[in-house]
Amino acid sequence: MKIKMICNLTNKEEFINIPIDENRLLSIQGNLMNRNTDGYILGTDVKYYDENNNEINDIFSLNKYLLNKN
Repeated sequence: MKIKMICNLTNKEEFINIPIDENRLLSIQGNLMNRNTDGYILGTDVKYYDENNNEINDIFSLNKYLLNKN
């Protein structure tokens, strides 16, 4: 499943395919938020959208479901 990730603070976008390793998903999210240089910033939000531009509320649960489905 193709997913678009958007960070509201940095305005960075990333396209990924899930299911993927959860640590990889966390790493991609951290890169979008500039976590390595800025640390954790309150109010920073990453939104996730499917191929039809529908917002996904819990990407980690969906990813886990898809991993277990295979």
